[in-house]
Amino acid sequence: MKADEPGSGGNAGENGDRVEHVPSRPRWHCRACGHAWPCIPARDSLLVEYAGSRVALSLYLSACLHDAIDDLRDLDARSTGGCGGVFDRFLGWTHRYPALQRPTIGPSSRSEEAGT
Repeated sequence: MKADEPGSGGNAGENGDRVEHVPSRPRWHCRACGHAWPCIPARDSLLVEYAGSRVALSLYLSACLHDAIDDLRDLDARSTGGCGGVFDRFLGWTHRYPALQRPTIGPSSRSEEAGT
C-alpha cells in the first residue's frame, strides 16, 4: 500500500516527517505504530476517507482481508487470531462506528413526502 492509498492517515514523526499508518506485509502490522492493521489511526483515516460510503469502505477492506488471508495462511494461526479474529480485525469493526452521512443538497425527500 502506498502512502496516498486509503488508510494511510499519519502523524508527524520525530523529525517532522509524516508517519503513515499502513500495513507491513505479511503479518499486516502497522508500519507506524506496530499494532495490528488497521490500527486505530488507520481506522479513523479510513472512516474519513470513505465518509458516507460504508459499502465502498467494506469493499476496500474485503480486498485487504483477501490479501491478508493469502499472506497469513502460512503463518501460525494462533499468532493471527484465527479466521474470526482476522475477519473482525478487517471488517468487524466497521459496523461499530456511527455511519457518517453525506451532506444533503436541497430539500430532503421527507419534506416532499409530507407535502411541504
